[in-house]
Amino acid sequence: MDVMNLVDCFVIEVGMRQSWPFVVFCDNRQTPPTETRLYIDAQWTINETTDSGDSDGTSWMISAVELNAATVRNVLLDTDQNLRIETIDGDSLTVSGEASRTTVGPPWWFAPTRSL
Repeated sequence: MDVMNLVDCFVIEVGMRQSWPFVVFCDNRQTPPTETRLYIDAQWTINETTDSGDSDGTSWMISAVELNAATVRNVLLDTDQNLRIETIDGDSLTVSGEASRTTVGPPWWFAPTRSL
């Protein structure tokens, strides 16, 4: 998926699946609307809160609630594959493109897009 396709999408869900934090984006510009899930398996930062490495995802859930219902304003992907998603409310999610000691696959990835 081209990360720039997230611009103007909005967040409809944040959560944890097994040990992976995720964010679900909805795109209403298409008929039918679609949703795309971003899985995270690397260091992340939401605004000023950085992944604490807690095994139950508490820091993720407390921080990620800031993103819920937000519309994506900008997406940046640098040469090291660090992903930064900025919302129109001024919140941001940054995900490292570097695997951590517990990463089992790519540092972040998108599940296949599905129609609603």
